[in-house]
Amino acid sequence: MGYCVELTNHNFKINRGDGEKVLNGLKEYIKTHERPMWVTPKEVLSSEDIFKAFDSIRYELINDENGDYVLNDFHGEKFGDDTKILNSIAKYIVKNSFIEFTGEDNSVITFKFDGKNCKEVWE
Repeated sequence: MGYCVELTNHNFKINRGDGEKVLNGLKEYIKTHERPMWVTPKEVLSSEDIFKAFDSIRYELINDENGDYVLNDFHGEKFGDDTKILNSIAKYIVKNSFIEFTGEDNSVITFKFDGKNCKEVWE
């Protein structure tokens, strides 16, 4: 069913030179795992660029002034397999990036990136 959330804060960035690696990492995750919740595998696998792939997992990216990829919005109401998916590409996410949500019970959930892994923290 999922857990209802709202994006409340973020500082999430992928260096412009890592876009293709992230795209390939997302596709590889989809190919090697059972169908993730709230994601249509065909949409990810047919994505021609990182923007379309991220949109397929419900995260909207834009380019900043340096051409890096940054989070703009989250197009969903519920969590699915976000932690697993984000961990599959965590090594390409800029260290100290984060994505923060407020949950249906007012819990604060933060995905924190350390340059290698993504950690889900509930407060």
